[in-house]
Amino acid sequence: MQSAWKVGGLVVIFAAMMMGVFAILKSSIFAQPTDTYFVRFADAGGLNSGAEVLLAGVSIGKVESVTLAEDGTARAKLSIEHGRTISKDIVAVLPTGFISLGDRQVLLERKGTLTGTYSPNNIDDPIPGAIKGPLEDIFPDTESTMQELNKTMVAFQNLLGDKELKDGLIGVMKSGEQTADKFGKLADSLSGTLNRNGDEIDALMTSMVAAMKNMQEVTAEINAYAGSGKLQAQADQLMTTMNSAAKQGELLVSDLRTYTSDPTIKDNLTGTLENFKSMSDSGVNIAQDAELMAKNGVEISDQTKQLMTKANKLADEVERLIEDVKGAVQKFGSGGGQSLIPEVNIESDLMYQSEQQRLRADVNLVIPAGREKLVLGLYDAFESNKLNVQFERALNERTDLRYGVYASKPGVGVSYAFAPNTWLKTELFGLNDPQFDIRLKHRFNQTIHGWVGIEDIFGRNSPAIGIGIKR
Repeated sequence: MQSAWKVGGLVVIFAAMMMGVFAILKSSIFAQPTDTYFVRFADAGGLNSGAEVLLAGVSIGKVESVTLAEDGTARAKLSIEHGRTISKDIVAVLPTGFISLGDRQVLLERKGTLTGTYSPNNIDDPIPGAIKGPLEDIFPDTESTMQELNKTMVAFQNLLGDKELKDGLIGVMKSGEQTADKFGKLADSLSGTLNRNGDEIDALMTSMVAAMKNMQEVTAEINAYAGSGKLQAQADQLMTTMNSAAKQGELLVSDLRTYTSDPTIKDNLTGTLENFKSMSDSGVNIAQDAELMAKNGVEISDQTKQLMTKANKLADEVERLIEDVKGAVQKFGSGGGQSLIPEVNIESDLMYQSEQQRLRADVNLVIPAGREKLVLGLYDAFESNKLNVQFERALNERTDLRYGVYASKPGVGVSYAFAPNTWLKTELFGLNDPQFDIRLKHRFNQTIHGWVGIEDIFGRNSPAIGIGIKR
């Protein structure tokens, strides 16, 4: 019994020892064989041991360790599947993002032009490493774009350092503020005028409508009278009477010729003339009376002419009034005439502010005003509701200048078109605490556009991204 107990105890102890050995050596006994490669990064921040190594999106190994090399660079030790060849055109890419969650991955991408392969366990021939920015997937030419953007920002800062330009901008801001004040006063005055004279305007419009109705009724009556045939019948009757009078005149002339050719009648006429001589005194008196009657007739004729002149003037004024009303109706109408209300565009933007972690909405109306445009709207609509009142003027084909009130503060802005659908837009506003925003805007179609930018470059310097609609 004792020997059996001893044998059983030895078996249990042996089994426990074997399990401990397997627990310690499990990884080396059952793990797949791997090859070791080294990668050199200028900055390996966020890369930890155990991070996956991907080739064409497939995991082929893990990061074994990350150490500091003698030259001050980061050296990453990779465990790659045994037998996997790494060509010389491979570059180890370490992606970055605006928000980093979890461990980073090492992406093996083909970017070089070298030939051959890397040797395993060769620390003197490491794989070159590179860092990919968060915007390179969206904008492949981010580096060149940022360089151009930096150059633009440096040039703009130098421009802002120009005292003469700064004084000019301050003058423009003051002028814009005064213009906005005058615009407000003008709007108040116009509103007051409309309120004070509203009844008179309504009465005038009512009178004009009544006058138009009366003119239409008169025109309808004249057309009806002409269409009834009465006017034509009276004209035919008048012509018939005139023809009859003409025939009677011809007969009278014929009778006079007959009478004048008779000698007896001539003698009688001679006696009659002698009698006329004796009646000369009476004839003089009759002539004086006839002259007086002629003068009275002239005065009556002059008065008649004056009355006709006044009637013609009244007719001309009525005709001009009708034409003015027609013109006003055509302007208010939607037909071929020019509309009094200009074409208004509505621009609305919805953006995410990374520093404040909130959404902001801007709504603006763009109203053409001659060679300029008037921008009216709200900055941070539905929240703080700050006012935008700016005039926009084209300096050339690519550059536009805005000045006035932006976010309820004196402001000025510049837009520069890189391409037909891509703009660089800047805003500088505020006197005591100036804020400078810059954004890159791209229009996808006639309605939708998107943009990325940096807000408050002199302060928070926070990225922002957004999308907008133009109608």
